[in-house]
Amino acid sequence: MPSSNQARAESKLAPGDSGRQQQLAQRQLVSRQDLDTAATDLAVKQAQIGTIEAQIKRNQATLDTAKTNLDYTRILAPMAGEVTQITTLQGQTVIAAQQAPNILTLADLSTMLVKAQVSEADVIHLRPGAKGVVYRAGGSADSL
Repeated sequence: MPSSNQARAESKLAPGDSGRQQQLAQRQLVSRQDLDTAATDLAVKQAQIGTIEAQIKRNQATLDTAKTNLDYTRILAPMAGEVTQITTLQGQTVIAAQQAPNILTLADLSTMLVKAQVSEADVIHLRPGAKGVVYRAGGSADSL
């Protein structure tokens, strides 16, 4: 199957060949078989263009579908933050039809509200905006 550009170029050439063959046939300078061959070549070239253009449309539709399917594999976070928990394993299937499937937990750690029990003796040392250290259950500390 010729390329689209090749078929277009050949189809531009074919009407000229067919026209010349008809002029020669009127003067009986060319055989009827050559005239029929030129007409057939023209019809074949035009059919090839139609076939190639249909194939281009099918390929474009396939490409559009592939791009859409690729977009379904991309997961974007709704905000900037740090991952605090991963609940889905790599390679695990996540169904998009699920209502908000939980893949991971994302947190904005720039501002946190900490509920803590502080003894009355230490309350006098606390001030709004003061820095502190919070120890997680795992024992590591993050400076706030």
